[in-house]
Amino acid sequence: MHSFFYLSFCVLNVVSFILLIYYFFKCTSLINKRIGIIPAIIFFFGASSLLSSYLPSETSKKSNDITLNHFSDKAGIPDFKNIIIDDKEFARLSIDVQYQEFPYAQNVPLSIGTSFTGLAAGVKWNQRIIDITPIKNNLFQYYVSGEYKWSFLGINIYTQSKRFEGKIVLD
Repeated sequence: MHSFFYLSFCVLNVVSFILLIYYFFKCTSLINKRIGIIPAIIFFFGASSLLSSYLPSETSKKSNDITLNHFSDKAGIPDFKNIIIDDKEFARLSIDVQYQEFPYAQNVPLSIGTSFTGLAAGVKWNQRIIDITPIKNNLFQYYVSGEYKWSFLGINIYTQSKRFEGKIVLD
């Protein structure tokens, strides 16, 4: 049922966006026919700048990765592990761990972060807390806390807090 709600919300967002673009061009055409080309151009650029102000810029995007340790030349090549912690069938939230193998010691995590991939129309993942602690030889416990932001045409309508914890073997 949760996957159906998620898919329905994504489809609703995509259809609404397409209708918004359709009516935007229809209004521009109507203004052009009724008033003239100059007001239509002013409306087109004015409305485009308002719509683009809601889109995130490249400078506002931040990485979810947290560096824990630095690469050591005395050990093996860094490896990468990806574990899915929330599977919505159409989108997945996963924890990404980059670690370095040591021949006669416990492997060391270098960086850790989360990624939200798949059909993500209208839903954003915002990571708040992420932690990884060693339990025993190459077994680690992870804790991730964050929130899903559900938005409709760029307007946030619901925020859902989520916590995930579990064990991961880095080998």
